[in-house]
Amino acid sequence: MSDPTADDRATAAVAAHLLSQGAMVHRLSAALTVASVLALPILALLHPRPLPALATATLAVVIGLAELWLALRVAFDARIFEQLARDEAGGGMTTASFDGAMGALGLMPADKAGRPTAARVRGAMGLLRRQATMAVAQLVVIGVSGWILVVVRG
Repeated sequence: MSDPTADDRATAAVAAHLLSQGAMVHRLSAALTVASVLALPILALLHPRPLPALATATLAVVIGLAELWLALRVAFDARIFEQLARDEAGGGMTTASFDGAMGALGLMPADKAGRPTAARVRGAMGLLRRQATMAVAQLVVIGVSGWILVVVRG
C-alpha cells in the first residue's frame, strides 16, 4: 500500500482535521488537572475531613495524566494523517514509508504494517474517543469532589 488513492488522501485529511480537535479537549483537561493539583494542598489544610476530597482530587489528577498521554498520541496521529493526505511531491509520505519509519524506530509492530487507511483512521478515532472520555471522567470526578466539599463538613 505504498501509493495511496485520492480517497485515501481525502480520508486522511478528514481524519487529521477531526483529530486536531483533541487539542481543545486537552486544553480543558489540562486546566482541570492544574486546578486539581492546586486544590490538593488547600484541601489538606482547610477541610475538616480532607481524605474523601483529597482522594477525588488525586483521582482527577491521575485521569488528567492519562488524558495527557492520549492527547500526545492523538496529536501525533493528526500530524501523521496530515502527511498521509499530501502526495509525496507536496511533502507528504506514503503509508509504506510511514510503516517503514515506525518499524525502524520500534514504534509499530510488523503485523500492523500495510493496514488500509480506513483501519488506521478507526484506530486513531478510538484514541480521540478515549481522550474525550478521560476529560468527561475528570469533570465527573471534580463534580463529585465539589459535592464532597459541600456535603461532608466535619
